[in-house]
Amino acid sequence: MKNILSKLKGSLWLIVMDIIAVNAAFVLALLLRYYVHSELVTAAWRFVNNYVRFAPFYTLLCLAAFYVCGLYEGLWRYAGFNDFKRVLLANVLTAVLNVVGMKLFFEGMPTTYYVVGGLLQLLFVAAIRFSYRFMEIKRRQDARDRTWTIPTMVVGTGECARAFAQHLEAASPFQVVAMVGEGSGKTMDGIPIVNREAIPVQIRYHDIQAIFLADEALEAREKEAIRREAGDVEVRDYIEYLSDMATGMPLTALLKVTDGPVSVTLNGEERQFSSAAECLLALKGRHEVKRVQGARIELEEAVRRDDEQNQ
Repeated sequence: MKNILSKLKGSLWLIVMDIIAVNAAFVLALLLRYYVHSELVTAAWRFVNNYVRFAPFYTLLCLAAFYVCGLYEGLWRYAGFNDFKRVLLANVLTAVLNVVGMKLFFEGMPTTYYVVGGLLQLLFVAAIRFSYRFMEIKRRQDARDRTWTIPTMVVGTGECARAFAQHLEAASPFQVVAMVGEGSGKTMDGIPIVNREAIPVQIRYHDIQAIFLADEALEAREKEAIRREAGDVEVRDYIEYLSDMATGMPLTALLKVTDGPVSVTLNGEERQFSSAAECLLALKGRHEVKRVQGARIELEEAVRRDDEQNQ
């Protein structure tokens, strides 16, 4: 119980916003269905009474379902597709609980109440979590506009490339102006996606000074072809860049650029984690990165290192 309370302590604002969201969604659904000519139709009042009686129980069920689905554990400033899947799963589960609870303990509600209310709840809950990421992106863009930057291209359009581009823009002077890969003509986090053939044109157009390879599916011959097309522009593998920058880097900063399995070695003991988020939750205290080799990370406890230096 103490463990649950400690996790929820840092998410109180999320809990308050969720309470407002889940109730506002179904109140709005009833209003959209029955609010006509500036007043509720007579037939609506029995449904309103049912909702008011069920709302406290439904709110508690929603909070429990959100906790079970991990909606109070994520690093929402870096929210991605996997986080949206958790939000979707939690809202599907609460939609089922809503239907079952209403039919078992109260009379049934109109179909529009379940459908419109459920969709609005999903929209509100997702917006609460992803709005922080959008604000963080806007903040980084504003900060970048006020500082000197290096026009940069990232090769890759997968989750790894996306996370690496976010890392560059948040913690380096590199400004990603183009992503290379599938989906040419579209954008990723506001960055245009171009195909391989457009690399020389993009280099000249944006005066690109650095290219990072962040597509793990690239073969050696493809990497060499990109280096030829880049001409005098420096081309580096993202793992090589992270390895050079890793010493002394906080673990949280490094894990921002990975969304897959992670192998961590700490005090000679190797541990496997299915994701960066799971790794961050499992490792307590402050750690710094000593070395990076692919998805293998060697750590040291920062506090212990500081104590040794003071002796």
